Amino acid sequence: MYKDLVDSTGEFNTPRYLFDYLNTYFKIELDPCATPDNYLGARYYITKEQDGLNQEWRFDAFVNPPYGAKNEKIWIEKAIKEHKKNLINVFILLPNKTEAPWFYDLYAISNIVIFPQKRINFIKNGKTIKGNTMGSVIFGLTINAHDSLLAGLSNSEKYIRYGVKRLFFPSRDFLMSKYGSI
Repeated sequence: MYKDLVDSTGEFNTPRYLFDYLNTYFKIELDPCATPDNYLGARYYITKEQDGLNQEWRFDAFVNPPYGAKNEKIWIEKAIKEHKKNLINVFILLPNKTEAPWFYDLYAISNIVIFPQKRINFIKNGKTIKGNTMGSVIFGLTINAHDSLLAGLSNSEKYIRYGVKRLFFPSRDFLMSKYGSI
């Protein structure tokens, strides 16, 4: 199913610093949207050929699905299903489309929402691609929102605690200085 959803322009790999940022506070063991050339360091990964949409996720996961409305919807549904079924933490990186039908539904059930202050420079064919045309958001479907995430942020970083929800606004400079370069 996964292979059928991906077109040649929708796959952009995650910069390592973004994964390292989350992995510092949550032990992320699964990347169900991995490519052989963008292994981020998760203990387990699933490639497009292995089809992460048709496999069970038994470990805390980081998901960067191929962009595109069809892809976003189906990967969000899968992330929610696996989070609830297996009681795992799932972080899903998506375009910041506040107008999309899925945005507020996903926001409502996320404990953690991370809005990077600048657009992410993704990786394609091993090269950093600048000029991303849209912002990104990371939704955290967590078993419990970890206070260690709050404690780990420097005083210069912005966050808001709203009830049980935590909203983070890290700058790319902060992320890269703390968690490595591209």
